[in-house]
Amino acid sequence: MPFDFVWRAALQAASGAVLIVSVVGCNDGNAAGGAPGKRGADATTSGAGKGSYVLETQLRPEVPEKYFKAERFGYGVCIASAKMNKLPVKPFPAMPPGYVMSRDIYASDGKRFVHRSFTNGLDTRKMKPESACEARFVSRQFVTLQSDGQDRTAEQDEDGNFAVTDQVEALNEPVRASLVASYTQGKQMNGVALKCDEASICIVDPKVALVAEGWRPVQVAFRDDNPQTHGTALIREPVSLVAGKPVDPALFLLEAK
Repeated sequence: MPFDFVWRAALQAASGAVLIVSVVGCNDGNAAGGAPGKRGADATTSGAGKGSYVLETQLRPEVPEKYFKAERFGYGVCIASAKMNKLPVKPFPAMPPGYVMSRDIYASDGKRFVHRSFTNGLDTRKMKPESACEARFVSRQFVTLQSDGQDRTAEQDEDGNFAVTDQVEALNEPVRASLVASYTQGKQMNGVALKCDEASICIVDPKVALVAEGWRPVQVAFRDDNPQTHGTALIREPVSLVAGKPVDPALFLLEAK
């Protein structure tokens, strides 16, 4: 299993994304008041939002010990080959406590928008007999920033340094109402007000904050039951949402946070 498979989903989420936000009538914390505002030019032109917010989500395996099914299988094949050739092997790395595949932060100060994705993956590039079947956990960070009409992305290299990888004109397109209309069922998760569809896929309640990538609202809660592929279910869930308060300016830097 190539290393990039482990964090590819987070990279795709962070690369080339356009954040479109309308924060409506927010009080302290996760409270909301007032009616939904316009989701056209007011929400998107030059990144102009109606307020500020910081949303954090995470993606985690339901049973961490069962995750990395394919990588564990590959490790077994590797050590079998190494033993046949009388080569030393290293143990499969222990799962970090409270393992989370990715932690994503979406933030706006009303003018700028940022998506920071922190990924924790398994590096298997040296998982071969001549390298003692070595595998190790590594962390990386990807950033997408929309500011001054431009959409910029950066990623962390193996040495922990950040490099801007793309710079294009940002798209100022509103989220289509039809894409939000299917989320009708109210729900609270970790203190965050959500709207969910019939498949239990949820977004932040648009009356609190409309967070979107491109033309689509960000799905902040869902369950992916595919144990044959992953070994266990994968769970996306909101961790916290704070709206209507000042946002740490450091979140908007294209560098480590």
